[in-house]
Amino acid sequence: MARTHKTAHIKAAMAEKERLAKESRRDDIARVQDARTRFERAQALKTVQRSHPRGYRRWKREKSTENTSEERPGDAEAQEDEDENVAESAGVEAKNGSDSADVSEEDVAQIPVAEEPSGRQRQGKGPFQIPRMRI
Repeated sequence: MARTHKTAHIKAAMAEKERLAKESRRDDIARVQDARTRFERAQALKTVQRSHPRGYRRWKREKSTENTSEERPGDAEAQEDEDENVAESAGVEAKNGSDSADVSEEDVAQIPVAEEPSGRQRQGKGPFQIPRMRI
């Protein structure tokens, strides 16, 4: 009895989380479409990047490879380098607004929602971050 109740509770929580994620994605789509200026569109895209980081990188990668018709044997290494470059330059592109004109509702809808980190993971302290010194 207890396990059935627990399972039902977990499934309900997962369904609620998925519903909230879809609602968030829908709101992000609306912000991108309602943006009137490049600045507003860039801000909306930056919000999408922050709220769906993994999906945004995957979407960007798919968007960049749509134009290529053939893959060469050495492309796997080049793709890894591109993935790193896309991750580093995603913020710069959103700031410039260069990719904001070709974003459609379907593109943003395809961006999957990233899972939230568990409580055990440290947030904001990457291995390469240097702590600030007080003067």
